[in-house]
Amino acid sequence: MKTLEKRDATTDLRGATVIVSAGRGFRTKEDLRLAEDLAKALGGALGCSRPLSSDYGWLPEELHIGLTGVTVKPSLYFALGISGQLQHVAGIK
Repeated sequence: MKTLEKRDATTDLRGATVIVSAGRGFRTKEDLRLAEDLAKALGGALGCSRPLSSDYGWLPEELHIGLTGVTVKPSLYFALGISGQLQHVAGIK
């Protein structure tokens, strides 16, 4: 028997080398499937900007990258539909 460490979305996001992050440019929740599929195909994690988690409630707060969210340090970062506001960019090292 093998014991696996329980990991939450924040743990996965902080340790991810590839992150696909979605922003307000996605018009519907269903459109997020494109970002999810890309993250999965690249073996990466899904992240988001504040509006998708806080304002729209489309993704959990644990996936919010930015000044008031999670700070990440991936090797490769895709910002899809994200304007690049200082508050978001501050969460990417």
